[in-house]
Amino acid sequence: MQLSVSFPDSGFPDFPFITTVDTVVSDVLQAAIEEWELSDTLLEISYSGRLLPPMSKLLTFGVVADSQLIVTARQETITPFKVVARVRPLREREAAFGTAIEVHEESNTVSAVDENGISHHFKFDRAFQPTTSQDTIYQEVGSDAVKAALQGYHTCVISMGVHGAGKTHTIFGTSHNNNQGIIPRMASQLFSEIASGESAPGFTNYSVDVSFMRVYHECISDLLVEERTSLKVRTTFLEPEHIEGLTKTQVGCEKDIIAAMDSGMLRLRRWVTMSSSRTSWDNLIFVITIKSKNIEHGIERCSKITIVDPAEMICKNQNRDCIPSSSVVLSSATLQTVIERLAEAGKDTRSRGFVPFRNSKFVRILKNCFGGNCKTTMILNLSPAASLVPSSICTLKLGTKAGRIHNTVHENYHFLYQ
Repeated sequence: MQLSVSFPDSGFPDFPFITTVDTVVSDVLQAAIEEWELSDTLLEISYSGRLLPPMSKLLTFGVVADSQLIVTARQETITPFKVVARVRPLREREAAFGTAIEVHEESNTVSAVDENGISHHFKFDRAFQPTTSQDTIYQEVGSDAVKAALQGYHTCVISMGVHGAGKTHTIFGTSHNNNQGIIPRMASQLFSEIASGESAPGFTNYSVDVSFMRVYHECISDLLVEERTSLKVRTTFLEPEHIEGLTKTQVGCEKDIIAAMDSGMLRLRRWVTMSSSRTSWDNLIFVITIKSKNIEHGIERCSKITIVDPAEMICKNQNRDCIPSSSVVLSSATLQTVIERLAEAGKDTRSRGFVPFRNSKFVRILKNCFGGNCKTTMILNLSPAASLVPSSICTLKLGTKAGRIHNTVHENYHFLYQ
């Protein structure tokens, strides 16, 4: 039986060879890979219209009679974390303590003076003054995430900071005085880009779904259903960290996404009131899944935008008026440990040692965003108050480490079969 190995849309010629049913063809494919210098690419293997797990270099699998074997070569790109700092305005009750944080927008640096009078300086991709508008923040961190997602890349925006630093305001915002947060603005841009077709020429048949979940006390709850749930994280081929039973609501316009967000937040407030807990201890994850097709080339893209509002960051030696539970501390501590471990490896992603993603369900869900196949942006939300300077310096140090993390990303698509 004669089969052919094709590299669609890659410019490489077909590679015909003779084989028999159930013959292992790894040696033949390995020769083709070496000949065309594809050792550093991600290879997607399909037969009989069924997608096989992505493999690299060593390819071993059986073939099925009367099938055409298709190998799609996709270039991987190592992309660093993008980290931006945002300082909120000083509140009236904090004015008596003065400010200890200074932003230098021209050099994108943040200076902080600790309790001992020692100055610390941190440099990021962007740094924003307290007077910066929600729209300016969005144009810097949200707009590119939407465009990249429409081009087939997974993207993530995560806001880090302590309680009262402005994380939730940045992500969700309010509907008053043009103070909408990142999610509502993403919804508006997403459907505008889909209507214009400029970000993804040739792609049509769009399908957009949203999910909204809460991770609290290591319990995953679906915020788009009335009944409280306790969902489980499963590892599957199509979704490495799949939330079993999580609602995916199909949306057709900007208002649908905002309605899903508002209903989830209303449900969250009701749950918090009933349990007498604090919203600052909730880890919130909002996911927008985008699918589109290019009929002419027989390609379907599938990408996700993950927007994360974590629980307040627990820093060492932090003065607290209320001690959170061990599970809240666990998620914060695990996330900080994961960032530190990934930062140690830097660009050399293959030298990473053990990274404890599974120590916390919240962090496990975000595994692809940290060190995986995702373009991730981190927003450091800071208070300028001198009384909170230890927490602000803790956040700034963590952001500096996050800036050394590199993710290996590629366009997410597969070929459609007749």
